[in-house]
Amino acid sequence: MDIFAEVTPDAVLDLFDEIRGPVLTAGDVADAFDCSAETARRKLRELEADGRVDSRESRSRIFWWRTDDG
Repeated sequence: MDIFAEVTPDAVLDLFDEIRGPVLTAGDVADAFDCSAETARRKLRELEADGRVDSRESRSRIFWWRTDDG
């Protein structure tokens, strides 16, 4: 079974409403969906390419947040 296919963009966006605070990390997504951090990063990058989330790196951690289109 391909966990990447099970972690849908909408499910990741819904996670922003469930996690305390305005940002997520790939670790938050990986923990919530029991997937690898790489799968979580790929899904977040996909959402960023669609303009639904944005990100910035700080001290080798990437923080993701919803855009107005997300």
